[in-house]
Amino acid sequence: MSISLYYSKENDCLYTAPFISNDALFTSHEEKGFHYDKPKFIGAKLNFGISIQTNLGYGNASYLRAMLLYNDRHLVSCYNWCDSINCALSYFEVEPNPQNWGSLFTRIRSAYKDRDSWNYNCIIEIIEELKNKLLHPDKIYVRNHCWSTKLLLWNRNTAILHLTKKVNELILEIESLKIGEHKHIKEGINSICREAIPIIELAYRNLTQEREQMETLQSTSTLQKLKRLETYYDTIYNYLKRTDQIKLLFEKKEKTV
Repeated sequence: MSISLYYSKENDCLYTAPFISNDALFTSHEEKGFHYDKPKFIGAKLNFGISIQTNLGYGNASYLRAMLLYNDRHLVSCYNWCDSINCALSYFEVEPNPQNWGSLFTRIRSAYKDRDSWNYNCIIEIIEELKNKLLHPDKIYVRNHCWSTKLLLWNRNTAILHLTKKVNELILEIESLKIGEHKHIKEGINSICREAIPIIELAYRNLTQEREQMETLQSTSTLQKLKRLETYYDTIYNYLKRTDQIKLLFEKKEKTV
């Protein structure tokens, strides 16, 4: 049975119903292949945009996701983001199964209802979770997608690469959304930087030592990891420089990898 997403102008809310009409913003489907719906704008000022992308029936390449815009800035999705290998902050994703349209619509409805505080609350949640994981990089379980149920335990160096990639993405996202000056967000990012810097440096040294003892093919793979760590470190350094907080580089704690 099809399900549709609607907007009530009278109540200023989104709702779903198991039928189709011309008033529907989006309606579920089971069509295979890539489909992209142009953004539909709602709200008193038409300042909330919803677009949905699907690519059903293509195995690991399949997806069922939405991108939400509010006042020209996208809303972020923090659902299992820290744990997921293939997950972007800008997409609200559910398992790409036609039965999950209702779950996607529910998440869109929640984001619209709390749109004014959504990004702030999600970023704070991500900061706390990422900070806790940086404290214990040897106990990191990851999943391929935010909706995946199978968890993988990674070795420490691989886990550190994953976590520092997330730090890199989070810093860039905060700067893009221009919400880094909020007191709690700024304090949280500073705390994450303190934890990430020594981890990156020690992982870099360990990988450098390992590379010297490896065969050519393995050495090439390790070199790629080293370059990624350099990129993530540069993002942290540039953030601290832009925010006049270079002193945090000298307040880092000793870590062992």
